[in-house]
Amino acid sequence: MSETRQMAILFVIVVSITIVGFYLMEYPPALFNDDVWVESYDATVYPNGTLVEEYVYKVAVSGKYRMLYRGWDAPLSRTPLGTPHVQLVSYEVPSDSVPYQRHSSGEVWVPLSNQSASIIDFIASNSELNEVGIYAPAYFEEGAYRVRYVFSICPPIEYDSSYAHINLMLADNHLEYRSATIRVLSPASGNIAQVFVRPLTMQLFKTEGQVYILGSVQRDQLLEVEVLFPRGALADLQGIPREVQEVRAQTERANLIYSIPFYVATGFMELARAVALVMPFLLLGAYLVYGRERHYPIPRYLSFVPDTSLKPWVVNLVFRGDPYVFDENGLYATILDLNRQGKLKIEGDGTSIRILRADSVDRYEQLVLEYLSDLSEDGVIDLKSVQDRVEKMASSGSYSSLSALKGKWAVIARAPDNSVAKRYVAGGRKRLALLLVIPLALFLASAVGASAFEGASTMFLSAAGFSFLALLQVVVALAFPSSLYGKWKGEFYRAKLEWDAFRNFLADLALMKKYAPQDLSVWGEWLVYGTALGVGERVAQAMKDLKVNLPEVYYLPGIRSVFRPIVYVSIPQQGSRGSGGFGGGFGGGGGFGGGGAGAR
Repeated sequence: MSETRQMAILFVIVVSITIVGFYLMEYPPALFNDDVWVESYDATVYPNGTLVEEYVYKVAVSGKYRMLYRGWDAPLSRTPLGTPHVQLVSYEVPSDSVPYQRHSSGEVWVPLSNQSASIIDFIASNSELNEVGIYAPAYFEEGAYRVRYVFSICPPIEYDSSYAHINLMLADNHLEYRSATIRVLSPASGNIAQVFVRPLTMQLFKTEGQVYILGSVQRDQLLEVEVLFPRGALADLQGIPREVQEVRAQTERANLIYSIPFYVATGFMELARAVALVMPFLLLGAYLVYGRERHYPIPRYLSFVPDTSLKPWVVNLVFRGDPYVFDENGLYATILDLNRQGKLKIEGDGTSIRILRADSVDRYEQLVLEYLSDLSEDGVIDLKSVQDRVEKMASSGSYSSLSALKGKWAVIARAPDNSVAKRYVAGGRKRLALLLVIPLALFLASAVGASAFEGASTMFLSAAGFSFLALLQVVVALAFPSSLYGKWKGEFYRAKLEWDAFRNFLADLALMKKYAPQDLSVWGEWLVYGTALGVGERVAQAMKDLKVNLPEVYYLPGIRSVFRPIVYVSIPQQGSRGSGGFGGGFGGGGGFGGGGAGAR
């Protein structure tokens, strides 16, 4: 295959990865979606401590959940306490569900009409402290469930001579809120001085008398509203006040510290997105600058061996695919060629090989002859003797000898002298490796950020996702032949195209039959070099169909089977086995409340 075509295929693949990856990042498949979530969350915060919350739970699977709840980290009490706490004032629930409360004391409350021992025992056993919710004894069916709570909250209030401060954590351990609307109403004595909201992706709109907060909240993401009031509003606020110094400065400083990771994560995400978008074009540009070869008018098919002076193993290494990747077809082609040279004699169906001469000036051929000599008995290698030898080593526990045998096989079947390839082509994978640096650094930094900064973890994870897309694109490019981003030396790219054309010819049975040579030695060459190029079976099939009278027609399957016992024997591994919530405060995560919507 020409490098122009390889590059076209690569470009289509990486562009497809980009499109699919961006779509999945924007619209995660159902596999990653929860089967219960909060479709909409609506909250109104009043200065007098009233909190009205309305949840629309969406249950996607029938018969799985029996409890839809709203938990608190702050104490939930039926009576006022002298410390920060929450009280449930009223509720509206679906008619076929049982509302319940479980207070900080462990007491379970349900309406009189539902006070059966089985219901109370179930709720006591399965609910958490400081939890309100609804219970369906026969499980919830698929559908939407609207629940409305009115709470009286008594949070900590920090104040100084200029400002009063409330930090209200509405959720931190909860289902996904796909749509969230929060209203913070101004006190009668004046407007709100400033509002801070987390997550920072939420939109904030300030109007006369109230502040609107809109957005969505990922699962277990912090949802927190921090409000600064003028000092004169303190009398209108319900809570536990305490005087501190520099309320506004502490609030702004804490929010600045909290926001830094978020803005870093946002920068990472935008940079990673840009890298993932431009990576296909960077790969294309790198090819055009460093890898594009001169055009040669070579036909699609060639019916002759381009260069019979080349050893079959060199053809396999350099011209079969990646110029630096050798496979066992190069070994089988070498054995067939040594048979043609008269140094080996393949007998029968190819499962017996006799060594006639064990010397060669070619280094790789010499390695093959030495390996065959080590395997032989009286100069003969056959399937049965190899199989018996391997089985004897395995049964007697001679694993070091067996490992050495497999190691030598790996040398001749997988790793010949790769320096030969450097005479023909300069590889280009080092250039591609440079393109890994930025996305890899972004991925690692984003992964660390996601684990270190919980408040910005969603953005860091998005950055990691886009970075992974860019990494995947480069990895796909690295899987292509190393010559794609390198340069063939001299006229060797022309030779590469000729060998490709010859392989195309040998892979086409109809063409081989149409241009079948009369000279039997040409068929022998085709079989040897076809094997080196990975299409030896096609040549052998054409020879059988045309009844070419050469014993080599039947050799290839037999030669493969001789080495099968060595390839597939396993060697046992040796070794040993080794053996927040109700405190109040400034900034993200320091708010009163916590918890959030859940299901079980």
